[in-house]
Amino acid sequence: MTNPRSSDEIGGTCRTAAAAKLAARLLVCLGGFCLLAAFTPGGYSRVAVSGLATIAFAALLVLVRRQRESAAPVERPEEAPKPALLDPLTGLANERYLSMFLQQEISRSERSGQPMTVLLIDIDDFDRLNGTAGTDAGDQCITALGTSLRRMIRDYDLVARYKDDEFVVVLPEASATAGSETARRLHCALSGHILPSRARFSVGVATYPTHGTSVDDLLSSAHHALNRAKFSGKNTVRSCHELAKAS
Repeated sequence: MTNPRSSDEIGGTCRTAAAAKLAARLLVCLGGFCLLAAFTPGGYSRVAVSGLATIAFAALLVLVRRQRESAAPVERPEEAPKPALLDPLTGLANERYLSMFLQQEISRSERSGQPMTVLLIDIDDFDRLNGTAGTDAGDQCITALGTSLRRMIRDYDLVARYKDDEFVVVLPEASATAGSETARRLHCALSGHILPSRARFSVGVATYPTHGTSVDDLLSSAHHALNRAKFSGKNTVRSCHELAKAS
């Protein structure tokens, strides 16, 4: 997911461009002055002209360095994950990138006052699936679920493989109600239908800031809701928001 450039990055680019323009103007002025002084009778001494030439050459070096800096790509943590941050089986973001992304989105939500919802998805009876159908079937199920989740969410949402057969879906600017609706839409479309071996899954839903203001707290709340879904018979969705209303 690529986001608009920050004000710091834009300001840095502007400062680099201004410095390059200044160096270019200085280089032109000094170069012209050196030529004029060199061919004007009774002009400046050779020492003075040599000194000015040295200054002009230094300005040229500044110009070249600034141009190289402005041409270099700016690496932002909000850009698409690099290979070290990808899960090798699914090609999705891994746990490390998930943590970075969640921290960024929490900071963004804190500034904007917008909510953010997290879905924690766990394949039901995955150990039994591995035991009866084999680990290859388990890997196929994980890959199919990750691909399907990625296809069914918004471009700026994130799907990450969290742990073994668990996935996390991050929904920026999604309220508890909207997040629960998305979770049920995904569950209804995928669980027990298109996955290999008709595998099913359960979902826990938690929303920032009501159910956590840190990465660990938010994921812990989603785990709590997921456990309630498992204890309710599996193959279902439970949200912290709905659990709080029912208590």
